[in-house]
Amino acid sequence: MAELIDLGLITDSQRLLKKLLDQKGIRWFMAGEGSRLIALDKAKIDLVVRTAERACVRRGGRPLAAAREHCRRQVRRELIQRLAFAMLKTGC
Repeated sequence: MAELIDLGLITDSQRLLKKLLDQKGIRWFMAGEGSRLIALDKAKIDLVVRTAERACVRRGGRPLAAAREHCRRQVRRELIQRLAFAMLKTGC
């Protein structure tokens, strides 16, 4: 089965993610409490996806649920990659 990808949604979410990372840093996306030592906050990831979705709706589109889920996975992957680079940079 083919997977639907909304490139506008992905682009908007990447732009917003970069903006938030520049303003607040990677630490803002980390969960404050929990059983794991290092965990991403799902609410912050959803914030990025919802904001990107609103930008798409303003342009006249409505992303499908599969496209939103793909966008959410892309944002998580980007954050995990940046977190790993930050850990390597600090010598963890």
